[in-house]
Order: sequence, then C-alpha cells, then structure tokens
Amino acid sequence: EDISGSSQLNFLCLFFLIQQGVAIVSPNLQKMRRSLHKSIKRGLGFPQAAFFSSLLTPWATIDPFTMNGSNPGKIQNLTQGKWTDSTTTIDCIDPLNGEAMLKVPDTQLAETTSFIDAMKAVPKSGIHNPIKNPERYLLYGRVCRDLAKLMRTPEVEDFFTKLIQRVAPKSDGQARGEHRITTNFVE
Repeated sequence: EDISGSSQLNFLCLFFLIQQGVAIVSPNLQKMRRSLHKSIKRGLGFPQAAFFSSLLTPWATIDPFTMNGSNPGKIQNLTQGKWTDSTTTIDCIDPLNGEAMLKVPDTQLAETTSFIDAMKAVPKSGIHNPIKNPERYLLYGRVCRDLAKLMRTPEVEDFFTKLIQRVAPKSDGQARGEHRITTNFVE
C-alpha cells in the first residue's frame, strides 16, 4: 500500500508527528503511518521523494531522497572560492542496490595547482587571525551562529540525516545524532 494518494500536506504533518513521537490513535492516521513506514523502509517512493526534494534549499546540490544510478549526485572541489569539477571521478556505490549514487572528484596531481596557490597565499599568521583581522573573526562567529540556527530546522536535519544514511549503514537515530552533535559543535 502506498500513500501517494494522500495529500502531501497530510503526509508532511504525519511525518512531523511521528518524528515528534506523538501517538497516532486515529485508524486512518494509523493506516497512513503503516504506509509511511513501508515507504521509508523501501526508500521513499517517487511522489514522496519529489515532495521532500521540493523542501530543499538552493544550497543543497545533492538530493539524498532521489539520487540513484540514473540520477547520481555530483560532488565538486572548492578552491579559491569556486566550485570546480575534476577531470575524473570515483563512483560512490549505494550499499542497498550496488548502483553508483554519487560522482566524487578524483582530483589528479595536475589539477592541484589552484589548491597549492591558495595555500601559498595564506600569510603565516593566518587569514582569520583575531588580532590582525578582528572583523573577519567576528564575521565567522556570526556565520557559525546562523549556520547552527539553519541546521536546527527540521528540513535541514532530515536532509543531512538521509544523506548520512545513504553513504553509511546507520539507523535514523544514529544518523540524526551525528547531525545534532555537529550542530552543537558549530554552535
């Protein structure tokens, strides 16, 4: 039984209630809950995956709900403030079905010039030195505060929980715990 016939709003509300540990007593909601658990166990079906994907913010360049062998996620290198592709990639295999779900940069020696140049440009005292550059130091404090606030939103927590689960065999509680510990560290 699939819940694709249910309204997406009801699905999201039910998902939220389950996440919050609310007891589901209505027979109709219990039926939806069973369907939801079945959908999650076998991987969210297309209607649900498309719905959760619509919640992702623009910074989410990989969608853990829909990436698969025919639609793999792509990871890029970040150097000198720009995202760049590598000439070659390594496949990250989905442990559940053996398909390549991610394309990860296999950065070759010839492609490391921009990384080396960026490291050479950093002064010995560092870029974020609180004595030489207090404004930047304070800016990064605000960035960390805002990042932690964003990481506490349910959509972002669900995103990273699912992303962790896609690359490591962890339960929802384990993956969610990793996200929360990271959030606490950023705070």
